[in-house]
Amino acid sequence: MCLLKVYEKKTMKRLLMVLLLAPTAAFAQASPDSPAAPTAHVAEPGEAGSAKIGGIVIENAWVRGTPPGAPVAGGYLTIRNTGSAPDRLIGGTATFAGAVEVHEMTMANGVMQMAPLPEGLPIAPGETVSLAPGGDHLMFMDLTAPAEPGTTVVVTLDFAEAGPVEMAMPVSPLGAQSFDGHSGDAGAGHGEGASH
Repeated sequence: MCLLKVYEKKTMKRLLMVLLLAPTAAFAQASPDSPAAPTAHVAEPGEAGSAKIGGIVIENAWVRGTPPGAPVAGGYLTIRNTGSAPDRLIGGTATFAGAVEVHEMTMANGVMQMAPLPEGLPIAPGETVSLAPGGDHLMFMDLTAPAEPGTTVVVTLDFAEAGPVEMAMPVSPLGAQSFDGHSGDAGAGHGEGASH
């Protein structure tokens, strides 16, 4: 009986939040003075691992699988800028992570170091940029669920000029070094594998 009251209380709170926020959301959408929030372009169904928004073409996107309890995961992809203007990949969101950052790998005094790119990853017109294990990559932070091999996860990538694009990214096996899931040991230190 006590469990039923807790459930009813949670349901009532959700209902109140919807009722309180619905008029605000409707006003914000109807107001001609308020700027429209950017909406994500959604990749076509069946295109897991690829997407296009404006002149930005994303291919071979994938996430390395993680064991339960891992705090982070790595994401990899290729971006082509077929447009005439420069752009930057500045981050994103994911259904299984609290934050998505763009990270770079650099060598300093013989030690590989990882750091976020606060200004994002530039992609010049006509340029192709690859994010790969051991190099620049997406870092999925504060995982709320593991990236389970054999599944796909929903990720929205944010570009400074082209805007957000939502896509499905397949999850490769733990330790995978490429889109097709071949394993190796590059990318160590990302908290993704059980042996790291």
